Amino acid sequence: MAIPEPQPDESGAQPVRISAPKGRKTLSRINRALTEDEIGQPGVQKMIVGELERIEEENKDLRGFRDSYYEAGRELAVLKAERKRSIAWEVLSSGCLALGSAAIGFASSMWSSQPAGWEALIFGAILLLLGIVARCFRL
Repeated sequence: MAIPEPQPDESGAQPVRISAPKGRKTLSRINRALTEDEIGQPGVQKMIVGELERIEEENKDLRGFRDSYYEAGRELAVLKAERKRSIAWEVLSSGCLALGSAAIGFASSMWSSQPAGWEALIFGAILLLLGIVARCFRL
């Protein structure tokens, strides 16, 4: 595989690591424990209820993503199973085609000793036919 040459605008470029946002650094040092008197304030109660509503809405959105994640996992498992089955059919059909062709080729050398020549020809034809049928019907 060829490595692409750097383009003129890429020469000397350095990769930049992008870090995830860290949240609210400005509020990280604030004491978050509230006293009963502070909790009794109407403004604090409204802020807590607003934050609770925001979190519940975000939780609803995330449930949809979780369900989609599990559905994708199930679909992946089904596709992997189908792929394994497809590979097995491919091996079966290729093996039958190869053995059938070899038996038909071997029949010409066995033709002088007669029942073996016909048996090899019929055996090879049957295997060849099975290989073609397996290739066509890949269940």
